[in-house]
Amino acid sequence: MRGPSAALRKHVKWLKQLQKEMGEERSKIEEEHQQDEKKKERMKKFCEKQRDAVKSLLTSDFDVKQEHLEQAVQVSRKDKDGKRIKPLWAMTENEKDKFQEEEANELLAFADNLDFDQYIGDLEFRQNLEVLKDRAGKLVQEQDSFKEDIVNQFNEDEETTAAGSPREDAENRSLDLEGSSLGIGEGVDGLGGKKSRRSKKMEGAPDWDSSTCCGDELQSAVADEDRDMAAKILEQNPGVRAIHSEKSIQKILEKQRDEKANIAFPRPPIPAYGAITTIRHTEEDMAFVRRETLPEKANSPMAPQVDIYYEAQTDHCTKGKNFVVLSGSNSQTWAYNDLIVKMRSLGFCTLTFDWRSHGRSEDTPGDISSELFMLDASAIIRKVFGNEKVHIFSWSLGGFVGYQLAIFKPEQVASLIVYGSTSCWSEIAEGTSECIDSVNMVKRIFSKGALMRLIGLANEKPLVSSALNVKVPANGHFPFLDLYFNTVRMEQKVKGPNVWLQVQGSKTFGQLNKIQCPVLQITVEHEGLASGATLHTMQVEAKRIKKAEPPVMLKDTSGAGYSHFAMWEEGGLELMFGHIQAFYGKYA
Repeated sequence: MRGPSAALRKHVKWLKQLQKEMGEERSKIEEEHQQDEKKKERMKKFCEKQRDAVKSLLTSDFDVKQEHLEQAVQVSRKDKDGKRIKPLWAMTENEKDKFQEEEANELLAFADNLDFDQYIGDLEFRQNLEVLKDRAGKLVQEQDSFKEDIVNQFNEDEETTAAGSPREDAENRSLDLEGSSLGIGEGVDGLGGKKSRRSKKMEGAPDWDSSTCCGDELQSAVADEDRDMAAKILEQNPGVRAIHSEKSIQKILEKQRDEKANIAFPRPPIPAYGAITTIRHTEEDMAFVRRETLPEKANSPMAPQVDIYYEAQTDHCTKGKNFVVLSGSNSQTWAYNDLIVKMRSLGFCTLTFDWRSHGRSEDTPGDISSELFMLDASAIIRKVFGNEKVHIFSWSLGGFVGYQLAIFKPEQVASLIVYGSTSCWSEIAEGTSECIDSVNMVKRIFSKGALMRLIGLANEKPLVSSALNVKVPANGHFPFLDLYFNTVRMEQKVKGPNVWLQVQGSKTFGQLNKIQCPVLQITVEHEGLASGATLHTMQVEAKRIKKAEPPVMLKDTSGAGYSHFAMWEEGGLELMFGHIQAFYGKYA
């Protein structure tokens, strides 16, 4: 009798293998089923504990908030001794403050005692650091793309208010006024749009009168922003709640801000009359900017809305006698305090403000240009003084913007003083009267962001002092320069000067004959090193302006020449103010 065939043997072997695999599969299914049952049981017990915790919270007399409910459903935490930590909602006010204070101190102590060299030497840490760097680069690209999309949406907004909306009653006006800052007719305000978080905090105050104040409110707004940021961090990173509290994160943010600012040169405090308002330009305004700006920049994204910090004193002054400062690149309102005091003594109502991406104003995404600055200035002037004309004092980049304001907004400008600036934006060669677009070496150097970062904050002041022949006192202490170069964040410092490279000098120079108001030009011996506004350059420009006074060259009593910062050098303001007072004696 023949034995089983080879095919039969293979079939039997396959059946046995199949039986074994089916047995293993059944065992695996049973094991998974048991694990699911155990998981369900654990989940059931956990949910019961959560329900009990929430029920206990809701039946208590405590004022229940969303954060308390979130804490109630989280796994209970333990302190360093292994004791269960009472949830925040169940703590008394004193217990809560003490708990958050201890957390913040422990976190700061950990940061202060951190052995960075030990961490950086660890292979796993270095590998993770490389991953983070790669991820950070991607996030920066995504963030930049997101900002650009937002600006594009702003520019394409079809719901922007057109010019011609009526001004609301003076007693009911808020910071949410609408209208165009370009070509505005009688009784239309050039401000509007959505209120920013900072401006909303002041919405209870009247729009503008002598009692307007926000010193305390604005300072507390910084703390509010830290609190909001801390809450946002906890909301977006639930795992952080197991380590940090809102108060501890707030302390970290405060510490970071203090470390970034050079606390040896703190900015002067915000005065009681300081305020922030939201400016929103219409599509008509932005079309003007794109049309008038440098052609290659015409399609660059620019933000039509910005929060502007300003200081206006409209009490105890002569109505209609209005004085406005247009500051230079990276300059801030505090720089003009001495000049404002002098103008107030002459009975002027005064206004100073920080340009966008300067000082306490918002650093907007996208590009900036002198034309956009001009519209911002027009809007904030109308915000404070309505349809009244103003006398403008302008310096450096503000001087160029002052020329543009007098050209495009003649209905707002009663007179114009330009100090240390030129409409040509470059020096006009001796023996000629032709403006040729060019940017001198000093402007090119100090407009390069990469170079400024390389030079660093500590070296910029002596470098500028040397390049512009600044008269620094023998002791080396120049309060204005100390503040000027140590209170501006690097991100802002390298952004503003980029406008220098986009100025269309010859175009503005060619439009000087459109200026209708009286103009006084002031320069100094070494001004050619900075703005190019030499005496000859100003004399050529004055001939093109209908009501120009003879340009003034400032020199001290010894005959020595001043620099671009003459107004803040010893005796400079006093000498300049004599010419300012004489000019306003004729025209104000």
